[in-house]
Amino acid sequence: MHGVNRGLGRGWPGSLGAARLIWKWTRLPEVLLLSGAALTGFCLASDSLPDPLRLALLVLSVLACGGHIMIVNALLGRALLAADSETMDYPIRGAEWRPGALKLLAWVLLAVAMAGLVALAPGAALAGAGIVAVWFLYAHPVVRLKGRPFADTLVHVVAGLLQFFLGALAVPAVLDRRLWLWAVFPTLVLVAGHFHHVIKDVAADRAAGLRTVGVTLGSRSCFVIGSLVFLGAYLHLGWLLAAERWPRGALVLAALTAMSHVVAAVAFGARVSAGEAGAVVRYRATYRALSLLIGTAILWGCLASWNLLG
Repeated sequence: MHGVNRGLGRGWPGSLGAARLIWKWTRLPEVLLLSGAALTGFCLASDSLPDPLRLALLVLSVLACGGHIMIVNALLGRALLAADSETMDYPIRGAEWRPGALKLLAWVLLAVAMAGLVALAPGAALAGAGIVAVWFLYAHPVVRLKGRPFADTLVHVVAGLLQFFLGALAVPAVLDRRLWLWAVFPTLVLVAGHFHHVIKDVAADRAAGLRTVGVTLGSRSCFVIGSLVFLGAYLHLGWLLAAERWPRGALVLAALTAMSHVVAAVAFGARVSAGEAGAVVRYRATYRALSLLIGTAILWGCLASWNLLG
């Protein structure tokens, strides 16, 4: 750990500096939020209250896998990060960038993730390997799917499905029609967020020669498309909840969340469409917070299906 900290955590003594850097470069808060798809798949595929140990192992594996992906994406995108240090979420500052130490951390996290997923189920490990491979191709400077028109969007579609299936296969469960229909919701949410997120980086991506969907379509079109995809996701969720006759409270909570998202889209719409980076960040933080309410609604329904609500 000393090797990770030396020259990286400037002004942060000892292990505190290393912990700060692990927290920063693995982007654990964001990874935890994005792990909702896997946790949703795990809960929906379970016929009863999941084993706490299996759930804990899944969370650990998903966090390690996500942290690995974030570090690898940062390593492969160093030139872009350096060129756009004022607007990227995790800019390179001073002497804290040590590729060698981050590579070691990435390998350790991958080993932890795959060991945990193999222990859960082979299918979950395959899904995890698929997620790692897709994001590697997304960021690799030669393949660079991120810079190919609409290939970046396809990556988010595949990753969204695999994340949900990773959780379902960790039960393990058979991927029947019901689970495929449920997998559509988190996938649509991930794709919608992708259309909105790329708006912030349009200028930097264009300067780097990346033909992302944001560069190809423009900020306004991306905002409109992303908003329509979000609407489709909420409508699909409402249909699923109604079709499975989930508790009325879960339906009401999901509906209120959807309406709150519409209000946020209207409030931020003009500035986000104009490509204002700060507005994109604030809008994204808003709908990510709302996603926690959707998670609560889904958990509510799962608890009811497990006969734990009386």
